[in-house]
Amino acid sequence: MTGREYFQISLIPILALIVLLVDSFKQLSARHKGILQFIMVNIITLLLTESAAWMLNGLPMPWVRLTLWVINLAYFILCGTVAYMWLVYVCAVQFADWHNFDIRKSCSIAAIPLVLYLVLVVSTLFNGSVFSIDENNLYHRGPYIFVQQAMCIGYLLAASTLSLVTRSKEDMRDKRSFCLVTALFPVLPFIGAVLQILLFGTALLWPCAAASVVMLYIQLQRMQISLDYTTGLNNRLCLDNYLQGLCRRRIEPWHLILIDINGFKNINATYGHLTGDEVLRTVAELLREHFGHSEAFIARYSGDDFAVVLHDTDSYEVILSLCESLKTIIKEEGIRRNLPYPLSISVGTSRYVGRQLALDHIIDLAKHRMQEDKKKQVTESTAQ
Repeated sequence: MTGREYFQISLIPILALIVLLVDSFKQLSARHKGILQFIMVNIITLLLTESAAWMLNGLPMPWVRLTLWVINLAYFILCGTVAYMWLVYVCAVQFADWHNFDIRKSCSIAAIPLVLYLVLVVSTLFNGSVFSIDENNLYHRGPYIFVQQAMCIGYLLAASTLSLVTRSKEDMRDKRSFCLVTALFPVLPFIGAVLQILLFGTALLWPCAAASVVMLYIQLQRMQISLDYTTGLNNRLCLDNYLQGLCRRRIEPWHLILIDINGFKNINATYGHLTGDEVLRTVAELLREHFGHSEAFIARYSGDDFAVVLHDTDSYEVILSLCESLKTIIKEEGIRRNLPYPLSISVGTSRYVGRQLALDHIIDLAKHRMQEDKKKQVTESTAQ
């Protein structure tokens, strides 16, 4: 493969990543933006440096040898860095809500192989351990190039394993899909790397990696369209589509549970919107934990209202029991955290069976019962 041929192959991935990079400043949330942008920039740089290395390899000019040393040194440093940063990205995204998972400590430990690898890469200037450039300006693989390949594969496999672990614990469909995409992310780069190793003279690793980034970005866009930014739950649009899908496919019976945070407006007015957002995230996390054992669909309905759809039980008594235990859990969480305000909820339920009621009536009935529950709690509180 000539340098011109490689550049032609790389041109489309480079342009695609540049478009995504520019778009990411407007479209991606803060959780995904920084590290993923760093990875995109580095893959673009790798595609350019590899193109330059192919173009200059073997040219007889006196300045070429030093240039090839610099380009290849940068290339091998960036290879290891990108693989490590992919693991960091997966940890930051998948485990951000895991309170018992120390992301910084885990990533610091994971950086040890990268540091040792970088020392090996720098030492190649003196002993050609990873690569060398001969007097004819030709590139040669070093005896320890397998270290780079093994380390990159190790980081990618570790990231995939973490993604699969998270997917097994995740109850939200979009997040499960995203976990699967991150788990399968290394497949295309791995195929490209195998071909590159077996067919010396070809360079397919980074074009394949760019293709994986494009697929990841598309999945991110889909996920962000359907998720609520503050809580990470499904949003109202996603809920509406889900309920309409249940009705259209005649999946029944199912129960709708609507949940309202009592006194939320007062919490916002007294303690500020940042505190209000924290309350929303707390309730969202408790909903995930409480209904995580079931095939529940959990969404932020509006403002301080949440919705849970259950279709794996036909027992109204079971639903009522789940609602009462949820009330207790949320109240106790406020006490455990020693919050300066009471944390409690009102709940309303309704049941869809055999199109006896239209979807709008099911929702209205759950709202009505939620308001009744709120009035009941106010009455009981006043009486005390």
